[in-house]
Amino acid sequence: MNEARRPTVVRVRGANDVFQTLEALRDNRTKRNQRRAFLVEGVRAINQAVQHGWRIEAFIYAAERALSDWASGLLARGLAERHIALSEPLLARLSAREDTSELLATVALPDDDPARIDAQIEARLVGARHAPLVVLFDRPTSPGNLGSLIRSGDALGADGLLVVGHGADVYDPECVRASTGSLFALPAVRVHQQEVLERWLAAFAARWPGLRLVGADEAGAVALHEHDFRTPTLLLLGNETFGLSAAWRARCDVLVRIPMQGAASSLNVACAGSILLYEVARQRGAKAAS
Repeated sequence: MNEARRPTVVRVRGANDVFQTLEALRDNRTKRNQRRAFLVEGVRAINQAVQHGWRIEAFIYAAERALSDWASGLLARGLAERHIALSEPLLARLSAREDTSELLATVALPDDDPARIDAQIEARLVGARHAPLVVLFDRPTSPGNLGSLIRSGDALGADGLLVVGHGADVYDPECVRASTGSLFALPAVRVHQQEVLERWLAAFAARWPGLRLVGADEAGAVALHEHDFRTPTLLLLGNETFGLSAAWRARCDVLVRIPMQGAASSLNVACAGSILLYEVARQRGAKAAS
């Protein structure tokens, strides 16, 4: 380990201000935004954060517990600015799992900048990749659905995901958990200001002639498989209860529907989004990994 990067070790025995800050990062969206950090739990999620170069602020563990080779190895690499050694009861209180995780992390929030998606696309163009595919999720309600959609987008070849309007937080622990680490691989960008989004959309459309805004709607005029997704695509998904806003619906070049059978009139948005993403991948000739 580089001596210049030796982490500061903070030992916490009671629910002091350090512990209260960790709880706030888990529970409070405003505090996450103010502190520019969020809480991450789970082997895969932490591994993905490290692999994709996200800045680890702190690793958190129980001082009394013998750690696995995996956890000990991460601590020994000096990746974090601090190591926070909690008492076992405090770690159990912080963990969202019935069997308390041996290691948690606080990770720095990246910028809420759509340019992160552009950078992902440019990096993939080195391999002469197909036309860009970006998902826009309008006012998501459920952090679990948001995380599941991030996971599907990562698995099925999306270049990024925009979260617009007031809704679930990308860095909510439920979203992070549902993404199973894909949050760290697929740029998922919160866009709070409409003017920022409009500037990005205008530049994106200019960069990718033929861009199509494709909205998903149970009453869409075109069946999913009948639309040509091989052009640059912004795929729009709406709020779980109300669907796309009228403003976004009016901007779509086409509204597509998933053909349905049986008594169900609609699908969970994460499920519907996954089906849409799979159809895009199928049309673009994606090959399943062997």
